[in-house]
Amino acid sequence: MARRKKRRSSRSFTLPLAALGGVVAGVARRTPRGPTLVEDIIKGDWNGFLYDAREVLAGIDAGGKFRPEWIVQTYGPMVIGGLIHKYVGGKLGINAMLGRAGVPLIRV
Repeated sequence: MARRKKRRSSRSFTLPLAALGGVVAGVARRTPRGPTLVEDIIKGDWNGFLYDAREVLAGIDAGGKFRPEWIVQTYGPMVIGGLIHKYVGGKLGINAMLGRAGVPLIRV
């Protein structure tokens, strides 16, 4: 009978810092109008939030023109963070080292 492969990952909840950092950097960037999406939510400016979300998340300006550079500014850090999480944390074994060292909640 074949041997079973040992499982390295733990079943506990962990936060991938590189991936989360990319999401925060992408969403918390300044909009062309001025404030960030987070600032609009804190102020309670829901109309401004929806207006800015269209620009930041979809890349469409006030005139209805698609702006690919806005998409890159928003989703570029997210993609880079995901790649760092996958290749630096996974392939190089840093996440496994953190798990064996007993570091709670944090992974790369």
